[in-house]
Amino acid sequence: PDKTGVNLPATVEEMFTEIAPHGYVVIAFGELRMTKDLKGRHKTNPNQITFAIDWAMQQSKVEHSPYYNLIDTLKIVTLGQLCGDAQVLAQQVNDYHIKTHILYNSGMGDIAMTGANSTTLKSLHAPIFYMSGGKSDIVTSNAIKDFNRIKPISAVLAHTTAGHTGALDEPQGGSYTRLSFAWLDWQLKGDKANSKIFTNKRSNQFPEFTITSK
Repeated sequence: PDKTGVNLPATVEEMFTEIAPHGYVVIAFGELRMTKDLKGRHKTNPNQITFAIDWAMQQSKVEHSPYYNLIDTLKIVTLGQLCGDAQVLAQQVNDYHIKTHILYNSGMGDIAMTGANSTTLKSLHAPIFYMSGGKSDIVTSNAIKDFNRIKPISAVLAHTTAGHTGALDEPQGGSYTRLSFAWLDWQLKGDKANSKIFTNKRSNQFPEFTITSK
């Protein structure tokens, strides 16, 4: 899910293009667009997450599919940017195939949207990782509220100073992509060395972030 709920994968296309070759199947909502033009404003909806997961699981079982026996359907991650976080949270409740969540420049705080609100956090069953743009990111306060409310599952909050769009405007998603790799490789590939990045307040590998975990 992308910012403002718009079917516009172009805004995170560079990040996804960087992530996919490392052994991850990436599904982005919406038709392929070659620019970040918002014309049309085709809205996403939370049910698309379920549809994407169901499609991937089916493709892994169909012999003529290029993904046959190549998708680990027990290791699924959902990612949301800005308003996309509400869609991620709204659909995670009953899907235990989802092993972790990453939310970029997002946070519910005290708002309600697309079937999610602060109480939805109580139903989280997988570790969650927030990346925010810091003081100049208007939703950082929401991310902090979410982080403080989440229990008993593991949660991490990483602040930078990149603003409301974070590092997603940087080539290939910049530090957001690199930190996402560290999280994904730890959570889904069992790379325990990466756990140190998230359990310390600062990491030598990511000096631009202040990281809080619980």
